[in-house]
Amino acid sequence: MIAILLATILPVSNPALSTETSNINFLGGDSLPGAAIEFDAEGFLVWKSDALTNETVRINPASIDSIVLPPSDPHQSEGPVAQVRFQPHFDGFADILKADKLSFDQDNIEIQTWFANNLTLRRTMVQTIEVDQASPSLFKGPGRIADWTEVDGEGSWRIEGRNLIASGSGSIAREFPDLPDKLHISFGLEFENFPYLQMQCFATDAENAIPASGYSLLIQGSYVQLRKRKDGRSVMLPENLPQELPDFDRIEHTVIDVYLDRTNGLFSLYIDGKTVASWKDPEPINGGNWFHFSSSRDRQHTLSNLTLRNWDGRLPETFHSQDSDENLPGEGQQIALQNGDTILGEANAIQNGKLLISTEFADIKIPIERLSSFQVTSEEAHEKPRMWSGDVRAYFVDGGHVTLRLQSLNSEFITGYSQVFGEATFILAAFSRIEFNPYEDDFRISRGHPF
Repeated sequence: MIAILLATILPVSNPALSTETSNINFLGGDSLPGAAIEFDAEGFLVWKSDALTNETVRINPASIDSIVLPPSDPHQSEGPVAQVRFQPHFDGFADILKADKLSFDQDNIEIQTWFANNLTLRRTMVQTIEVDQASPSLFKGPGRIADWTEVDGEGSWRIEGRNLIASGSGSIAREFPDLPDKLHISFGLEFENFPYLQMQCFATDAENAIPASGYSLLIQGSYVQLRKRKDGRSVMLPENLPQELPDFDRIEHTVIDVYLDRTNGLFSLYIDGKTVASWKDPEPINGGNWFHFSSSRDRQHTLSNLTLRNWDGRLPETFHSQDSDENLPGEGQQIALQNGDTILGEANAIQNGKLLISTEFADIKIPIERLSSFQVTSEEAHEKPRMWSGDVRAYFVDGGHVTLRLQSLNSEFITGYSQVFGEATFILAAFSRIEFNPYEDDFRISRGHPF
């Protein structure tokens, strides 16, 4: 039963409900399926739900924790994607927009997106621009729970938005037909105390938690190990003792990247962009196209933004952080290259696919595809965004979020104001969830975001 103060909900007329169903969540854990219709003149959200007698209600936004939106397929870009990171809010959250194309002058940055057309950003309110060279994804999920097979541990795995969550011991599996032999799989991982996660790769079946054939990557506490099965038997891999992951048992959130080449039997594990373990199987098996995730401990594991991509066989380099470049000689903004080098200078413009940079030694041009990230404003000129009443945070399906002073919302679009780009309308399908009341203590504590 949904326990909400009657003062926050008022019945209204009965417009048609979208076929797509969202869930509106309230502080304390109650939720209500349905779809947003509009924001009315008095600032109430009009919400349509078949679960209510009156079907349509007006909800005070001050009572809303979040709206979880239906799963949607992420946008696929043909070339490198620019990730534009804004100056962080006072609570440390920095918005990120992904742009298919961008250009800039001394005052503004123009970006082209699929979800909001063209946006003009104030350059002083942008922190960095990162160049994502990753190939287009084959799969970005986790998608719907109905598309997965529960292997054991009934109800132990669930899906919430872009998160695949294990709350106890159990296994879940999904088949990905026509996978390439070279594959890059990545996901965010959150866990309590220490991790105990097993990922079955290129498995032949989903009949049991341990498939007849395939590879198994086990992350247990601060150790990791690759295992192999063939025709129902365990097969020892040479030099395959558990490898230690320093301090991993004290980290509660991380990004996992696994590079797999089943033809040549090569496996590499990266954690937070750093290589930590590699294996070679001298007698590789082809296996199948099933992937399993298993947790055998009664603690929560959360996998976010599960992504499968083609891999060209070249492992990424482990770069040093820009934080280590604070004492570089010279003056200017930091411009990081894909090979790990850093240039100090001023990013002036983008022309013909190249970044024009002025340094104290010479003016240079660097192709965009050779860049990792670059600053566009000096530290002295940065402007921080303000906190606005009515702000919400909308989280993109493929990562990142944008903070908006909400103006309107329905089942197709969301419109809001940002100090960075002004008023804009976004396609709602670009987002996985919308968080309300981002600065209120009770809501922040419930999300694990205390000040």
